[in-house]
Amino acid sequence: MLEKGSAPTAAPSPARPGAPAVMPVAAPPAAASSAAPGDPSRWVHDYISMIVRLHDLPLRKIGDEATVRVLTGKGAAPMRVRVSQERDVRRDLADLATGKKISATFHELRLRVTPLAGSSSDTKGFMNMEGETELWVDAATRTVMEISGEVPKVPGRVDIVLAGYKK
Repeated sequence: MLEKGSAPTAAPSPARPGAPAVMPVAAPPAAASSAAPGDPSRWVHDYISMIVRLHDLPLRKIGDEATVRVLTGKGAAPMRVRVSQERDVRRDLADLATGKKISATFHELRLRVTPLAGSSSDTKGFMNMEGETELWVDAATRTVMEISGEVPKVPGRVDIVLAGYKK
């Protein structure tokens, strides 16, 4: 156990004979008192972390919206996430650990993710799709069930649908 204010130490490296019995190791940085504020519009996300943080956004019913900043090749781009529809849908999923198939009904929210005005004119949409991207998420857990959008140089719309899960 460390005493308050002391730095953690490491045991000598077996690969370095004669190394001191105790070598100082850099202490982790102290938690900043101005850690990420509660306003999600101030956070900067990559695409995956934005999906993971969906549960932090105030998106509960049709019309709810939030602005997030997503890191793109051109820097942080503001994007609007808006609930545009709700539905109950039956999905067949595979338990990837057991191979067993289940069928369940999910209450889902349709989230439309759109680059906001003021973004660089060549800023791609969410996940580098063109324009608006749609995410269907489980309303309770915000698990992404489906992603839909237009991909450059691919005709038509691309749909990515959750087929399985692993607990």
